[in-house]
This record gives sequence, structure tokens and C-alpha cells, in this order.
Amino acid sequence: MSSSTKFPNNRQYSEAKKNWVGKLNAIISVQLHDPNLTIPQIAEELYMSERQFYRRVKKETGFTPNQYLQVARLAKAKELLGARKSITIKEAAMSVGYSRPDYFSKLFESYFGIRPTAFLRNSQ
Repeated sequence: MSSSTKFPNNRQYSEAKKNWVGKLNAIISVQLHDPNLTIPQIAEELYMSERQFYRRVKKETGFTPNQYLQVARLAKAKELLGARKSITIKEAAMSVGYSRPDYFSKLFESYFGIRPTAFLRNSQ
């Protein structure tokens, strides 16, 4: 792996920053399915105050912590919808921590520019 990697927002990262963002991603991915996952919980797992965590996430990723969590959830849902043809929108939403499929669909369309049902149809 090179000394810098491009992340979704096209920023370049040093090894130290990659390691920290990697820890953040690992914590999120393990708990992605939990609709009760909160930013204070994630900050605590990284041994940071909420304020420090907010500033660090914003600095390293360009997203607020809530935006970053939302993007991680939507990206995983897109991956699930693209990989499994038999999955429903509700199952995809629930598997990434959204308890309301209608809200999930709205966010998905807002972020990817396509409704999850259309994405599902197009990926078959």
C-alpha cells in the first residue's frame, strides 16, 4: 500500500491519518447495523471527547461525524443492493441501521441521484 490513499472525498492521507481513519471505519463497520449508534459512542471508543472527535473527523474527512456515518451507511447499502439480487429495500435499510425504509430511500436518492428501487432494477 502506498504512503497515501484516496478516500471518498479525494483527499490524500498520510500513514498516521490513514491509521486513524481506518480505526474510525472499523468501529463504524462493526456497528453499522445498529440504528442506535451515536457519535458520542464512536468518540468514546476512540478515547476522545465529542468536541475533539468532531474537529478531527471534519479535518480528516471533510465531513461532519453525522455525515460521515450517513455516507458509510449509504455506501454499504448500495454495495448490498448491488451484490444481492434477492434483497429488499427494507432489508438493506435495516441492515445498515435505518429503521424507516422511506427515510432511507430519500437519503439514498439524495446521495446517489437514483432511488434504491431503480438502482436495484438497473443492477440486475
